[in-house]
Amino acid sequence: MRFDIKHSLFQTVLFLVVVIGAFFDTLLKIHHDITREKLSVRGFVPKFLCLCGALSQLAAKPIEPWPEFLPTEMILLSKELFEAPYNGLQLQDAIKKAKVGVLKISADGPLSHTHIWLRDFAPQWANRGEIAFDFNFSDPPPSLGDQFPTKLAKFYKASARKIQIELDGGNFQTNGDTCFTSVMNEDLAPRIKDEFKKIGCRQVIVFKNPPHVHLDMWMKVVSESTILISELDEKTLQVASAWFGGVPEDIKQIKHRLDQIAADLSLSFNVQRIPLPVPYRGTFRNYANSVLVNGTVIIPAYAKYGWGREDYPDTLLNSYYEEKVRKAYTEAGFQVVFINADGLIYNGGAWHCVTAHIPRRGKD
Repeated sequence: MRFDIKHSLFQTVLFLVVVIGAFFDTLLKIHHDITREKLSVRGFVPKFLCLCGALSQLAAKPIEPWPEFLPTEMILLSKELFEAPYNGLQLQDAIKKAKVGVLKISADGPLSHTHIWLRDFAPQWANRGEIAFDFNFSDPPPSLGDQFPTKLAKFYKASARKIQIELDGGNFQTNGDTCFTSVMNEDLAPRIKDEFKKIGCRQVIVFKNPPHVHLDMWMKVVSESTILISELDEKTLQVASAWFGGVPEDIKQIKHRLDQIAADLSLSFNVQRIPLPVPYRGTFRNYANSVLVNGTVIIPAYAKYGWGREDYPDTLLNSYYEEKVRKAYTEAGFQVVFINADGLIYNGGAWHCVTAHIPRRGKD
């Protein structure tokens, strides 16, 4: 996706040389066979068709995975999201203000699905929505989840292609060139890399032993070159230590892994850190699970644990967190909107998890 004029010109010239060379090479062979009376009309036709097939393959459009910071046509939301106090109406309004359409789909409608977490079983797009890649999904019941990408591709008049690996949508991100995912089982990494090449990934980075099983809970690709990575900073650790009587070992491990990943990625990308609040009673609050919509970013905000029952250990740091998060996304070129996601995070996700993008087709 990185566009360089010289590189593009070189690729175009090289492509023309290969095509012209292949064309004349095949014509010479055909002429040679005819003059030696080795090629009848019956033999000429398949050879000519073979030439046309070869040229069509050479001219085939390359596959390019679609990053979410590119223009979006529409966001899908489950109607069931609006049946609980999840602030679905606020999310819908923020999306519409960003001049992006909203399609609310029913679990028992034409685009039937299993639950509100559309991201996990929605397809991964390529070529600005022309191709929808359908992965296997683990979340039961698998039947509806596995059917959803094909139904959506048909609805959007896209080509659906099956990829035979298990992948939840929340565990995939791309900048259009490099694709990112994570695994708990390191033995799966080589196969994942091979399969990702089918969706146009020129480089594949697989994080092993991730701080959370889904990338979108601790990382956000916001441009071709910039990635936001969550961070447990000193202020947060001080609060955690005071609350728990010392920093728990699992929080130390999360901090270490996030710092390690950020350091590794900084060798190739512009890595910016955003706060990660104290992991608390099974909730993994974060500001990476955001929705990018045409220059606007919708970010989860937090106030009370669960359904407003009690304060988080670090509630007094909310303003500090949001100021740093706003700065990071603003510097990446986005207008920032915060919407409370306490109910969603209590159940395991936030705004990115309950949305599914449909890319805008054509050039910007």
